[in-house]
Amino acid sequence: MKRSLLLAALVPLAIAAIALPAWTVLTYEAPRPSPLVKRDLGEAYRPGKIAAKPTAAQIRGWQKLADSSCKCARRGGKSDECWAEYDRETAAYAKSDAATMCMPVSHVFDNFGEDKMVEIDRDHAGQLLCAAEERRAMEAAWNVEMARPHGETDAEVQRAFDRAGAAMDRVYRRILHGESLAGVRGPAGCSG
Repeated sequence: MKRSLLLAALVPLAIAAIALPAWTVLTYEAPRPSPLVKRDLGEAYRPGKIAAKPTAAQIRGWQKLADSSCKCARRGGKSDECWAEYDRETAAYAKSDAATMCMPVSHVFDNFGEDKMVEIDRDHAGQLLCAAEERRAMEAAWNVEMARPHGETDAEVQRAFDRAGAAMDRVYRRILHGESLAGVRGPAGCSG
């Protein structure tokens, strides 16, 4: 009697131990791509890619091209059209995606290996930042506001975040109007 009772208790546990992992594997869905990524960056290592690494001069040229592609998209151009020349120039080279996890401005790069990277995505809450100077100015505006004394309650911290966001919005308006960012100074962060 005890043996059959023990079996009756263990059989459902054994079935669950087998069924749950199998169900998890069979129902797995791959993560969806981020809505911020506007271009297909896949197939970076497909056969036929050039194994050689690009030169420093190529990386500098590609960064200028990426900056102008970003500015085209910021002016309202179609992303695929704006980035077509950059994509053509870099298509033969093996590359992978790289990114920073910085606050308030993160960066996405095409990584061609050995610290040879071109920054390709600078979308901060819908604001396209297309040059190092722009990224540094946005980050400085944020850092200056967040360095100001503020309390520790949720409401006080939220007000500090709101002020920092408003400061970034003011800098972005200057960027959109082509104004100089020379006067925007503050503590450095990921953008240098």
